[in-house]
Amino acid sequence: MIYDSFITAKTGEEIPLFISKRPMNSKYNPSLEAENFAQNQKNGFFVIGGIGNGMHIKALLKQFPSSFILAIEADRESLSYCLNFKDTKECSTNPSVRFITPDDIEEAVLKNYFPISYNNFTFTSLRSWQNENPALTEKINEEVHRALKKISGDFSVQSHFGKIWQHNIIVNFKNAVSWNYQADKEEALICAAGPGLEKAIDYIKEKKDSASIIAADTAFSTLLEEGIIADIVLSSDAQKVSAEHFYNCPLKEKTGKEILFILDLSTNPAIYKSLIQRGHKAVFYNGGHPLSLALTGKSLPLINAAGGTVTAACCDFAYKAGFKILTFAGADFSYPQGKAYARGTYLDRQYNSTAVRFSTAETKYSSLMYRTELVKDNENNNALTTEVMKNYRQAINEWAVNCGFKKESKRLSMDFNNNKISCTEEKIDFIPEKLLEENKKIFFPMCAWLKKYNGDRTEEELLKLALAYSLRYNQKYEN
Repeated sequence: MIYDSFITAKTGEEIPLFISKRPMNSKYNPSLEAENFAQNQKNGFFVIGGIGNGMHIKALLKQFPSSFILAIEADRESLSYCLNFKDTKECSTNPSVRFITPDDIEEAVLKNYFPISYNNFTFTSLRSWQNENPALTEKINEEVHRALKKISGDFSVQSHFGKIWQHNIIVNFKNAVSWNYQADKEEALICAAGPGLEKAIDYIKEKKDSASIIAADTAFSTLLEEGIIADIVLSSDAQKVSAEHFYNCPLKEKTGKEILFILDLSTNPAIYKSLIQRGHKAVFYNGGHPLSLALTGKSLPLINAAGGTVTAACCDFAYKAGFKILTFAGADFSYPQGKAYARGTYLDRQYNSTAVRFSTAETKYSSLMYRTELVKDNENNNALTTEVMKNYRQAINEWAVNCGFKKESKRLSMDFNNNKISCTEEKIDFIPEKLLEENKKIFFPMCAWLKKYNGDRTEEELLKLALAYSLRYNQKYEN
């Protein structure tokens, strides 16, 4: 509790006193102080340190009715005390205001702040509250920046892929049918495209009859070149280049084996078409894009790619399909012996086929690896890695703990898993106008891409553009 009591200002308003007996607001004219505070801000998303009697928050709402305010108080006891003041109580009923404590900052920012909706993000507080709580102000600042870093990363990805995601989802939607799957073996071999896959080839060949081989799309070609046909392949990349992973996919009639390809609804439509033509089974899953969620509901399984890597999607599928043991091959998340990918991947083929004397494959791989800062990977014999790849591994480790897996070296296991993938509900009709009316956030990833080229447009204008693209794609592919 940081407050002691309250006093009455010269103008009659009640103002709180800190434990130090110093007032949070002006003792002479707190209303004018609150108005001045609001006038010095810019409309947008506010994170406010300190709630007090709520006068400064009420002034912000009056000045900027379209803003969103996330107000933070020192602890729950202090927050409860602040709610006794008239203006604080009034503000607490406003849907554009949320009162929280420091423990909830990151989650609250991630849930409520959308760059599409707010051109400005401001963290501020009354000087008196900041002076009274310097350490807490610094902690809030750190938590806010941590959340913004995540949002910035997500928004950067959305601004790059927003258009292609929306296009692919709309095109693939007509081929998205419900499907079911349950593991008939205990163990799944999760094959990724890291250099470690090469060393695991013999082990995979030994286990191919007793375990199901689940390959990331990037590892599919490497396995084929070693005479290994995966049982299941997952793909999550929306880019056209991802189709290259499947150029050497054999015809079913030549091998006598039907491969199950599980594709994110946002993957390149050419992948689905080519796999079906080769006689294999291709189905879609919901990767969490808001448009995918709105269109498919539970007619497609929701598969979580923890941290954003297809290896994680393989793991989540295996868990939800009922596998009790997940053994990894090629999931290095680092560059052992200075290699980025296993032999046979599309980059390996591309770099070697275009290598010349002054631009060898090794030079191109080095350029790939050194594009961001490298650090030592303590979990893989101090091989070099990046913060992004370390985050991939950490995300999978956290996912495994949440699912109840026990970790043993390169293996995850659990004693019992009777999960199965079962999709029964019908898809909804794709009516873009209705979707926009029901939930505008469905189109936010597309708006992120549009904002790159229309930076001055409002949220409403960006949504209209996103709707226009949706109608164009739908009309083009509905017949």
